[in-house]
Amino acid sequence: MDMETFVKECRSCDVSSDKEKASELLCFAAQLGEAILSAREKRGSKIPYDRVMELYNEICVSLPKACKLSPERKRRIKILFDRKYTIEDFEQVFRTVQSTPFLRGENERGWQAAFDWIIKPANFLKVLENAYGTAAKSKPSYDLDALWEHSMNQFK
Repeated sequence: MDMETFVKECRSCDVSSDKEKASELLCFAAQLGEAILSAREKRGSKIPYDRVMELYNEICVSLPKACKLSPERKRRIKILFDRKYTIEDFEQVFRTVQSTPFLRGENERGWQAAFDWIIKPANFLKVLENAYGTAAKSKPSYDLDALWEHSMNQFK
């Protein structure tokens, strides 16, 4: 049975009087649902989750290792691929993180950009666009006048 026939049969079937036909249609609907789920799994398996984590561990040697691909990590990686980022973009982001002192932890708090932080879509784009700059930009400024002016400009 094809989809068009299935829809027509469903519309014309009187479930209360034709239980055999209703059972046949339910069986086909179940098969159709399984086929859809199977197709989604196959499509999802094309995303190189393991390769993304391998690249991170190979490139970001100064950061904590990522050991396991949790469902949340896979979800974030899938979102990035759905937004048309490529494996080359992941490599570039990881290289940028590794070469940016602030993201490696050379900042006044000692904070580091770990795998989970990097693969958040908003953070990924910022790193790709080199928003965290170089060592010169990552050093804190204690010029209170400049800090006040910067703060006030945030509310304009």
